[in-house]
Amino acid sequence: MKAGNFKEWWSPEWLTAVNEGLFVRLDFLGGQMSCDMTIYVDDDGKAYHIYSSEENLTLQIAELTDDYQSHTGRYIRLFPGGHNEASAIFKKDGTYFMITSGCTGWDPNEARLFSAPSIWGPWKQHLNPCHGVDAALTFHSQSTFIFPIAGKKDSFVFMADRWTPKHPSDARYIWLPILFENGLPVLKWMDSWTPDVFDKSAKETENASLKLVWSDELNDTGKPDPSKWGFENGFVRNKEDQWYQPDNAYCRNGVLVIEARKEQKVNPRYKADSKDWREERRQAEYTSSSINTAGKKEFLYGCFEVRARIPVAGGAWPAIWTLGREMPWPSNGEIDIMEYYRIGGIPHILANAAWGNDTPDDAIWNSKKIPFSHFLAKDKAWANAFHIWRMDWSKEYIRLYQDDELLNEIPLSKTINGKIGNHTNPFHQPHYFLLNLAIGGINGGEPEPEAFPMKYEIDYVRVYQ
Repeated sequence: MKAGNFKEWWSPEWLTAVNEGLFVRLDFLGGQMSCDMTIYVDDDGKAYHIYSSEENLTLQIAELTDDYQSHTGRYIRLFPGGHNEASAIFKKDGTYFMITSGCTGWDPNEARLFSAPSIWGPWKQHLNPCHGVDAALTFHSQSTFIFPIAGKKDSFVFMADRWTPKHPSDARYIWLPILFENGLPVLKWMDSWTPDVFDKSAKETENASLKLVWSDELNDTGKPDPSKWGFENGFVRNKEDQWYQPDNAYCRNGVLVIEARKEQKVNPRYKADSKDWREERRQAEYTSSSINTAGKKEFLYGCFEVRARIPVAGGAWPAIWTLGREMPWPSNGEIDIMEYYRIGGIPHILANAAWGNDTPDDAIWNSKKIPFSHFLAKDKAWANAFHIWRMDWSKEYIRLYQDDELLNEIPLSKTINGKIGNHTNPFHQPHYFLLNLAIGGINGGEPEPEAFPMKYEIDYVRVYQ
């Protein structure tokens, strides 16, 4: 198969041919292309030549002879058709990490992160290691090299170059410490830093620059602070079984309790001949509460933390989420920092974002659905404890965490509304908070009668910017 046999590149057939070695075979006689290369010497003295090859489509790692003067003939191909270049590699605790760049000419792009238990793989791709402003552009640079700091264990510096094609003599380098969060490298922009930064975690470093701008510690007794929270009322969304009312939310013993009860509530909007689910029900069989900061406090970007203990019985649908203040749903944007419900009868925790399509009430979702068993495997008593849900929201990304485990990362370059939302980005506008405990409905499942009263407890809500 020859490259000229394809009418267009990037077709599925062409990519399959690349993956199967189209360009490797073409270059057997003349030798493989070698661009944007680096040399990595392992701790056993073995050296490897890492380079972009196959018309810059594929990375290759080739073993060097003991004198580093030639190749042994042993090599592997990584991510055929992935368009990676500018590889920089290091090793920590037996794991190999590699940061690369995409191929966009002179323009910076989003860094890629890979890891492997052996230089020979298998290599796994992770999310962009850069966090913060201009993370999607690797801080206007491209990876060049990673080197350890002598005498400081597990301390590595990321070196990257800034190309200036119109003024090549003014090209610059950036130098950033590589920190670690959840076992993976993290790069955060710092105007200045010292080697002491390696003594702190990535989260500690980030939080040092953040200030608490709003919080509710929920330590009072009685109703939630009316200057901060309002209530939803009645049947509201998703054909849920509960009737929302203020009576089911109260503060006691340092936590906010949202309590779902099995009790009947007459529906004042009932109409026998109505086709609207909010009106065709004569009564509700359950009550609960949903509180929010709409019209009281809204936020644009920042770090959001909620410490809570959620109910996990059948029918429970607790959530921590935000909505944009402008446009109808979903063009206003929805961020689900946490949802819990059953999918196909199996409990899941979800971390999502949604935005508008070209059809009314039709959302585009970026959703991560993690089986509840994943969390129980870490702690069998998980459901009895409080946990911290966090959102890091910047101009480039929304990152959603549970107890510092990254559950989902949503690049905001992708979250563009359809024509109903005027092709705007709903995550570049202020959002307000919602905390609620729904029962049943389209996702909650069949309620377990013995689980009531069901309690969703929130210890605090904090926003840093």
